Amino acid sequence: MRKSLWKYSKQIIDVIEAWQSWVLSSIDENMFSIFPCTSTKNTTFSIAGQYFGTVAETKTIVQKLIDNTPQSNQPDFYAYMPFVSAVRYNDGEPGQSSFKDTSGFTKSVLDSNAVKEIYNWLSNAPSANCLLQMDSFGGAINNLPPSATAFPHRNMNFIYQFQAYWDSPDDKKKHENWVDNFSKEIRTQFMEDACYRNYGDVTLSDWQYKYYANNYAKLQQIKQKYDPKDYFKYSQSIELPA
Repeated sequence: MRKSLWKYSKQIIDVIEAWQSWVLSSIDENMFSIFPCTSTKNTTFSIAGQYFGTVAETKTIVQKLIDNTPQSNQPDFYAYMPFVSAVRYNDGEPGQSSFKDTSGFTKSVLDSNAVKEIYNWLSNAPSANCLLQMDSFGGAINNLPPSATAFPHRNMNFIYQFQAYWDSPDDKKKHENWVDNFSKEIRTQFMEDACYRNYGDVTLSDWQYKYYANNYAKLQQIKQKYDPKDYFKYSQSIELPA
């Protein structure tokens, strides 16, 4: 485990670009990294990661990122722990807030125009509880062909989570609108036509393709075989063949 912390400023633009380049050039399937790009209403931002190996090996890989980012405001945190403990540490504690979450993918790094546009959206978020979380992707995930399972996005290197959290019902609309408008603009201009099914978003158009790509027809055949009366049905359940 490793975590770095910076005081929030416009330098987050430089850190985003350095982090994405580092992900593509330096990490392998034994490592993943997350970069929660939080609203500018926060005072700090951080990058964390998990490596299936020793602390010394982790430091060697991470040094390549440190060399290309501003000095962090606190000493980097490293911890060696069992795999399950590391997963639980990264997963965090369950919360009670309401939230909206939707996703996007890219095969390569976001260009400078995209990063600047992301910063503008983070600067105009309705609260501190808004963010774009960037996760490294690929690795062993991409070792399977797109048709091997229902999940088709086997050639991506980054997954993004557009997120907002709120406690008061009065804050629901403005947070949902922020996520919807932010994600639609960035996906349309800078990302692939793909989303992650586990970050369900009922506002998505063409969700069948965004979630499942060319696997959707096969899923419909399975639906026809095992649920011909459409018992398991909700707003984005697999549809019966026409």
